[in-house]
Amino acid sequence: MPVVDERFELNEPDPRLKAAPADTPHSRAGPIKIVSQPFSAAAYGHRVHIGRIGVAGLLPLVLLACVSSDRPEPRRPAAARPNRRPPPRVPEPPPAETRQCLADLDTDRVEYRVLPRQDLGGGCVVVGAVQLLDIGVPVSGLTSMRCPLARNFSNWVRYGVAPAAKQMLGSELTRIESYGTFNCRPIAGSGRLSEHGRANAVDIAVFVLADGRRVSVLGGWNDGSNEERRFLRTVFKSACRRFTTALGPEYNAAHANHFHLDMGGRPLCR
Repeated sequence: MPVVDERFELNEPDPRLKAAPADTPHSRAGPIKIVSQPFSAAAYGHRVHIGRIGVAGLLPLVLLACVSSDRPEPRRPAAARPNRRPPPRVPEPPPAETRQCLADLDTDRVEYRVLPRQDLGGGCVVVGAVQLLDIGVPVSGLTSMRCPLARNFSNWVRYGVAPAAKQMLGSELTRIESYGTFNCRPIAGSGRLSEHGRANAVDIAVFVLADGRRVSVLGGWNDGSNEERRFLRTVFKSACRRFTTALGPEYNAAHANHFHLDMGGRPLCR
């Protein structure tokens, strides 16, 4: 609230108009005559002076004080808050689902380690995850995998890839090379979070055989021998039956060198 200068109230005479002592000179013309009537600018006209400020100079100040005291201070608009969308929430699987999945791994005699919950922000939440330690065939690059993904991947390698390698290529499957599982990042060329950000996807690049051959997705899908090309297409179709999404070289250029397998989103096999 503005502070009103009480020296300039309209209904009271200015205290500075009280007469000075008779022996105090006021101007060259002589001392001011003392009057008992209230101050009136009309009565004194231009001959009355208040210090060095005349009535004509005082009146604008009085009006300015009155006007400024009644005028409300303008309100400043509130600063606009940035429109930040909350990160997508990932529902945790029911404990019963996780327990059943772990029981399935035990039944299949898969060695694994249960991992704690992770939340890296931006929707990258990992729950109900394990790390596969031994599924019968060594696989490089495996870290966090949600249990259903780990279970289906283990079954795919054991009952799909390994038999196909022996029957179609005439050699035992000795190792698989992957590009990893958990990676907090969006889908390439998109702003949507990848299933890798939830440890719900795995990328497979190379199958190594006992006879030393390396059958890679990049080199074998189009340029491999007839047997290698048939093998890669057979194991990819097998993946389509076990995973929700299976993407390969025919999907786009980003998948020319690996199979992307995940358990999220809508069913897709390309």
